Amino acid sequence: MEPARFDLPVEGMTCASCSTRLQKVLRRVDGVIEADVNYATGIASLAVAPGAVDRDAVVSAVERAGFEVPEDRDLSDPAADAEAWRAHEQAEIDALRRDVLLAVVLTVPVFVIGMFFMGWDAGHWLSAALATPVVFLSGRRFFLDAARQLTQGTANMNTLVAMGTGAAWGLSVAGLLWLGHRAIYFESAAVVVTLVLLGRWLEARAKGSAAESLRRLSDLTPQRASVLRGGEVVDIDARAVRVGDLVVARPGGRLPVDGVVEEGVSEVDESMLTGESMPVRKRAGDAVMAGTVNGSGALRYRALGVGADTALARVVQLVREAQAGKAPVQRLVDRVAAVFVPVVMGIAALTFAEWWWWGGDAVVAAVNAVSVLVIACPCALGLATPTAILVGTGRGAALGILVQGAEALERAHAVDRVVMDKTGTLTLGRPEVEAVRPAPGFTEDEVLALAAAVEAASEHPLAGAIVRRAGKVQAATEVNAEVGRGVRGQVGGRAVLVGSARLLGERGVDLSPLEPLAEEAEAQGKAAVRVAVDGAPAGVVVLADPLRPEAAEAVAALRDQGIQVTLCTGDRAPAARAIAAQLGVDDVRAEQLPEDKHGVVQALRAQGAVVAMIGDGVNDAPALAAADVGVAMGSGTDVARRTAALTLMREDLRLLPQSLALSRATMRVIRQNLGWAFGYNVLAIPLAVSGALSPMVAGGAMALSSVSVVTNALRLRRFGRG
Repeated sequence: MEPARFDLPVEGMTCASCSTRLQKVLRRVDGVIEADVNYATGIASLAVAPGAVDRDAVVSAVERAGFEVPEDRDLSDPAADAEAWRAHEQAEIDALRRDVLLAVVLTVPVFVIGMFFMGWDAGHWLSAALATPVVFLSGRRFFLDAARQLTQGTANMNTLVAMGTGAAWGLSVAGLLWLGHRAIYFESAAVVVTLVLLGRWLEARAKGSAAESLRRLSDLTPQRASVLRGGEVVDIDARAVRVGDLVVARPGGRLPVDGVVEEGVSEVDESMLTGESMPVRKRAGDAVMAGTVNGSGALRYRALGVGADTALARVVQLVREAQAGKAPVQRLVDRVAAVFVPVVMGIAALTFAEWWWWGGDAVVAAVNAVSVLVIACPCALGLATPTAILVGTGRGAALGILVQGAEALERAHAVDRVVMDKTGTLTLGRPEVEAVRPAPGFTEDEVLALAAAVEAASEHPLAGAIVRRAGKVQAATEVNAEVGRGVRGQVGGRAVLVGSARLLGERGVDLSPLEPLAEEAEAQGKAAVRVAVDGAPAGVVVLADPLRPEAAEAVAALRDQGIQVTLCTGDRAPAARAIAAQLGVDDVRAEQLPEDKHGVVQALRAQGAVVAMIGDGVNDAPALAAADVGVAMGSGTDVARRTAALTLMREDLRLLPQSLALSRATMRVIRQNLGWAFGYNVLAIPLAVSGALSPMVAGGAMALSSVSVVTNALRLRRFGRG
């Protein structure tokens, strides 16, 4: 039986070691199979045995670990949760700003005294009076959380800050009261708290910016809806709309739910959801989606998807899951962070012992140990990967690229082979009239008009294409369709027969003038519909599934990225080769059943290729699942979309090379961030051990490192903007 999955919002985490510790706590809860806690998003994602554990048990475990689960956040309601999340974030940002302002106001005079009036005895007492509220009022969060960690027998970055600043303050008090005004470091304690708080405040603001794309998506759903109740239009809360309600969409307003148009004609702007820049014309029978903007016409539509069942809500959920997930590289970072704080505390203890033993000066030893504690806070390490994934997946959603998980984003950056389905992926997936080839004595317009007249009553896709091409259709009588063979009828007193060579031959039509025209088209993989009028051959209508206008550009972009392309289709070889020739694709696999496509993907992977498979149909699902990265067209079947790791929300193949480029850009930022975070600690800790860094400088460097990795990740917001 598949495990049940649910997410919990968590507050109170301050670094990567917090999330790692909470993961361990949650994994020890009976019935929990797997738990991942994302520090950047504040979400715990759990897989549990069905019926073995309830939410209350998990919440209790979170609270025992010293964290909180905010009750006003409901992850099942994206719009409501976005508002609650914003409120919590803003409250945290406001609290940090207040603490930073108080700390700055009090720390500036302490810093000035410490730098320029070191011998002023009264200045030491003034520094003590000013630094104490900075350390224990503005910096209270560090000490409170460190105390909670102590009760749990663990430690995190707040432990390091509390120990470092507390030791500097305590050493200064001792110097003021008992050591003859020696070893006064009030300015170091105050400056470290101020700089760490400043870094936290900037970090919180930057993380808020990184999550902005998700909040903007959530905010697309309007709060109110107009529905028809009892013959009158009433204004209600959008969350109260029920499936089956008749919703009134006024000109210029956002649509509150998904549905199907029953009355009216309008242009709807779907760009915020699909990325498609041009408004889409909607009339009776057309589907509309929540969050899109109605144009100048009024629409009445029947609600089919409400609340969490709208396309927009599913998009938000997918983006949230991707942002909350962890790439494999992040799991390695988590393991490092889990042991990092205890190791740093050990290094600090050894630093104190070494300096005291060799130098004989406990004050100097304490100062250097404090520097080690302060500079080694692993904030940058914890933020390096999740902030890049947060921004990268959010930017992807804005472009119309949905990522099903952080792992998919990491896998996609290594893709070197793309296997492409043909029908509905490289082509539009619907036949169109390519040419009309008349027999002697007939014109193109005449053949097309007569064929369309009798085909108008047929539901066959080829018939629909002929009718669309003809536009205005004459009336036909005595229409009789023969399934799989063709259709006949009377048009203006003329007997018209449209269909296969077999049908026309059985009716005594001389096919010799038509067969060369038809065979030429069929050799290229196209459909050829024969037309006869009053028993005489009239012409051939040639139909083909046209290439997407951007298909060649997309394939060229993949080749420019060094990616090989394979065309894999169930169509006959002539049609497949004709399409491949137009695109410049050399590797063609034709007449492939679903299990054959699956086999092609497996074979390529066995040869060492990292394979992305893109398709749109049920028959593509096995291959999508077998690929390293499955990519589904947003217009494809639900099965294909659920199987794929990436979904292109609008019908534009150029999103495929763009999605792979986004993955590489995201991984590049992750590597840069990890390089900075690891490199910073590798270089900074030895400097602190050697006594080359004061606690004040160490605090500034630590805060700068955290802000640097978040700022670097925010560069991904500009991806795809030229």
